[in-house]
Amino acid sequence: MKRVMAVLAMVLAAPVFAGENDLSDAEAKKIARHMLASIEAGRADLRDANKESYQMQVRPKLEALIKSWPETNGGNRAIFPYFDCQQAVIDLMGYADTFFLLADGKGNRELRQRRKSQFENSNTGCASSIKNPDMSLKDIQ
Repeated sequence: MKRVMAVLAMVLAAPVFAGENDLSDAEAKKIARHMLASIEAGRADLRDANKESYQMQVRPKLEALIKSWPETNGGNRAIFPYFDCQQAVIDLMGYADTFFLLADGKGNRELRQRRKSQFENSNTGCASSIKNPDMSLKDIQ
């Protein structure tokens, strides 16, 4: 339900375009697969990172990956079933931010654990959506 509401919010917030630049289902799936592979590469980068390398190298890559996600408009409805893939990158960056940019206090450890859980859920959702996309999400008006 959370995923349906998030996709619905994207649809309502974005202008509706239709035209030559519409994503096909195959293109959308390819983008989602690239995002999942990039998430795994980002996780590998994080294992070897320290605060400075995170801020200078890893975080900019994650930001660029988030920005590379297609606009969520009517012409790109094919991307809607893969929303968890974009969310997984956002959640990975949120988790990494709590790990590298916050002090190690009790409240921050709890926040870090919540962000880790969010990432794990959205990352699992991304992988699941690639294997078995919920194409009904494309039909949200």
